[in-house]
Amino acid sequence: MRDTMKIDLNNYEAFFLDFAEGRLDNSSTLEMLAFLRNHPELKAELENFSNLRIEPLDEKFPGRIF
Repeated sequence: MRDTMKIDLNNYEAFFLDFAEGRLDNSSTLEMLAFLRNHPELKAELENFSNLRIEPLDEKFPGRIF
């Protein structure tokens, strides 16, 4: 998917999330870092993605069989 998609101001969040989750290949990572050098104001936003941790909820559903 990332092979044909180029990072820009309309889709950088998807790249940041994929980077934070370790899903970017080397080429896409280099492209994202080059984009970040051209848009240093987004560095804090990337750091927020990198610090994001989502824990699953431990919800109970009485009477429900999964």
